[in-house]
Amino acid sequence: MPHDKNGQALSEGDEIIIRGRVLKINPGEEYCNLDAQIDPMPPYTEPYKLVLNTRQVEKVGREETVKKV
Repeated sequence: MPHDKNGQALSEGDEIIIRGRVLKINPGEEYCNLDAQIDPMPPYTEPYKLVLNTRQVEKVGREETVKKV
């Protein structure tokens, strides 16, 4: 059964949080987007890159202050 990093079962419709780092902010007059990087999980070695609207994310800290998970 699919589960999250804490062992909780996951199913369609669940709300999740994805940890990543902001690479670049692209401000606009009507909206702001950002480029984010997500660390890969084995067997993959290349980081994932996403483009998100800033309203889709919530700041949890800075890289030097956030504990790696």
